[in-house]
Amino acid sequence: AVATGTDGQVLTSTGAGSPPVFETPASATNTPAFSARPNAVQSIPNETYTKVSFQTEDFDTDNAFASDKFTVPSGKAGKYYFEATSLINSAADKAFAGLIYKNGSGIFYSIGKELSGNSSSLSVAVTASVILDLAVSDYIEFYIYQDTGSSKNTFDTYTKFQGFKLIG
Repeated sequence: AVATGTDGQVLTSTGAGSPPVFETPASATNTPAFSARPNAVQSIPNETYTKVSFQTEDFDTDNAFASDKFTVPSGKAGKYYFEATSLINSAADKAFAGLIYKNGSGIFYSIGKELSGNSSSLSVAVTASVILDLAVSDYIEFYIYQDTGSSKNTFDTYTKFQGFKLIG
């Protein structure tokens, strides 16, 4: 006889000659997963790629987020989804980019472009999201670039970095 499993478990072979058992498959959860945010504004210098600081973790299932970066833990290689977003107060007709870095190199970016309007100082938001195939010890960071002519501050309440391993 086979014992009853619980919701989400699958019947797994225990080998020839022994009855199968219900187990929760390792790939059934989107972990590791994290969500982090800053606890203060951050100054972003003009025409400089600047790593965003995240002092507050909303959650970090595998303790894989530290020093403003996510590092793939041992045994957790695979496909991951990452999303990072920020908002700055900018001058008109200037660009603002959010960049996702892998192992210290920029690999994906998203650009927010502010257009002239009735105000010479508008807020610009940018969100960069990407799916990556990562190996153990690969690490991911979020950078910002802006070219307004002077330093600009991020809005800490609208800046976030999060990610999780995809099931499969």
